[in-house]
Amino acid sequence: MVPAFAAMSAGSLLAAPFVARVGERRAIPILMFGGAFLFIPLLLFNHISIVAPIAILGGIHAAIRPIATGYINRRIRSDQRATVLSIFELMMAAQMAVIVPLISASADVIDFRFAYALSIGVVLTVGVVFLLYWRRSHRREQTDALRRISLRPAPQAAPQAIAMAPDGTTIGVHPTGIPVPGNGVGSGSDYRNGIDATPERVPTRQDRS
Repeated sequence: MVPAFAAMSAGSLLAAPFVARVGERRAIPILMFGGAFLFIPLLLFNHISIVAPIAILGGIHAAIRPIATGYINRRIRSDQRATVLSIFELMMAAQMAVIVPLISASADVIDFRFAYALSIGVVLTVGVVFLLYWRRSHRREQTDALRRISLRPAPQAAPQAIAMAPDGTTIGVHPTGIPVPGNGVGSGSDYRNGIDATPERVPTRQDRS
């Protein structure tokens, strides 16, 4: 029991670094299918060394719980979070209440290797179903995110300032601060359209006389 409790403590502590390394989408499937393969040594060997895979399985189980809880917390509204987490814990408890007695009874009636083989079948079946729903959930989230991005309004152009040069010509100032020769508002549109605007001279008093 001591190695199992030590592995469970280590699994809880290493859950967050593991998710940061492999990503949330891959974390739980990797742990579930990795746990299923850890049953293989239990089928092949009858030695005291099989305590190590059993301890690692305890660590995997301890790591899955905080990852799944964090996944739910980030995607459920605060007013529904407690209810959803309670349902999640209830489903986990109901699953263990059905599977554990069945596996224990098979170990007593037949042998431990048959119980371990049954455990592999249960883990793989649950894992495949869970993986399908997991991938569909992430695909739906990506679709919703792309839809929200596509519905965002386009940014509006910044207003253009107009200045008067010493020689009497008007100068349009681009939002970047670069003076653009031109005739007022038209200079800004000419600049954006890539057309070289021609400066327009404003008549002075000498011209009028």
